[in-house]
Parts: sequence; C-alpha cells; structure tokens
Amino acid sequence: MREFITQNKTVLSIMLCASTAFTFSAMGNQIRENMPNKSVEKTAKYWETTQIKATSLHRKDDVVNAAISMLGQPYVSCGDTRDGVDCSGLVVYCYNLVGIELPHNSARLCDVGEEIAEEDIQPGDIVCWDNNGTGVCGHVGLYIGDGQCIEARGRQWGVVYCELDRSPLLTIRRVM
Repeated sequence: MREFITQNKTVLSIMLCASTAFTFSAMGNQIRENMPNKSVEKTAKYWETTQIKATSLHRKDDVVNAAISMLGQPYVSCGDTRDGVDCSGLVVYCYNLVGIELPHNSARLCDVGEEIAEEDIQPGDIVCWDNNGTGVCGHVGLYIGDGQCIEARGRQWGVVYCELDRSPLLTIRRVM
C-alpha cells in the first residue's frame, strides 16, 4: 500500500496487486481499478509522477506563503534569514524552506532552473529584473500571482509587494 497526495491535496492509497493497481478514495469508500491493461510498474510510475506534480504544486504554494510571511521584514545586505534579507536572500530563504538550495546572488539566479515566458509565469517563479538598464540582472523577486511579486526593495522599504513590470524583465526562472 502506498499513499500519494493528489493535486487537490487528497490522499490516495494505492494497493499494487499482481497485475493491476487499485486506488481507494480519501474517504475509503470507493475502489477503482486503474489502467487495467497496464503493468503494475507502469501504473505505479503514473501515480509516482502524479505525486511529484502534486508535491511540486504544494511546494510552490509554500514558497509563495513564505514570501508573504516575510512582508515587512527589514532589508539586510547579504541577509537570508527571517531577521532580514536582501533581494536574492529573500528568494534563497523562501526556497530553502522547501529544501531547495539556490545561489545567494542575483546574477546567478538568472541561470537556475528553466527560463519561462512571461505569459507562462506561475506563482513561485523567480523574477529577474534589469533595474539598472545595463542588460544585467540587478534585482530579483518572487512572483505570487495576478501581476504581483514580492521583493526586498532596499533599506528604506524592506520586503514589499511590487508589480511584475516594476523594471524591465531580464528573465523568469522556474526551479520546480
């Protein structure tokens, strides 16, 4: 018996039998045969893939919630703790909470994960801006949805909300 979390965060229990996998609903009152013509290994692989996708969605929510919890925290140069962060430190701090280590450097964050088109941006993606007009990443933040990001703006402001288009976009990165 194996348990998995689905995208709507319900728990599926999977019982692997000789040639078929059965799932039980979270309520335990429904039994359904899954992919009866597939091998147990393929069925298990399907559910493992589903689990990874669901876990990834949950972890993205955790990154966004961590960023929101940092609103109002002070800007601290080279900081990456709850006590204070700089822009890359905010990203590092939030991703560390879900077990992902990232470089504490804005320019290096422009190379992590995969590049995402602006129209495909999702909450939890890393936004890299060219805020100096030099074509080089000078600032990063986390996208939280609806055109909004959270950034560690500077000593005067600390961690605040901002618009996705606050400065020219250099790249958007997805690491999960």
